[in-house]
Amino acid sequence: MKVTALAAEYPITLVGYVYTSYGQRPLQQVKSEIDRWINFYPGLQGIFLDEQASDREKAGYYRQLYQYVRTTLDLSLVVSNPGTICAEVYFTEPVADIIC
Repeated sequence: MKVTALAAEYPITLVGYVYTSYGQRPLQQVKSEIDRWINFYPGLQGIFLDEQASDREKAGYYRQLYQYVRTTLDLSLVVSNPGTICAEVYFTEPVADIIC
């Protein structure tokens, strides 16, 4: 049984993992990896963006990824992980639904 079919039987939210190298990884490369997740697991509901940058200057990078995942791909969840305290802009701009 496929993971997505099994998860549909339970209250589970499936997300794909993508690292961003703290905003240093090329945006198109990250989008391509997100696309691979969607192609491999069509029932995916969101994306986990690991290694999120914490500085204000990189917020636009994550805003673009957020818009790509939520609008272009129509997924319901974007989770990011800066691993540290991040600039306020990450909480006031649409860069993630959950920041851990």
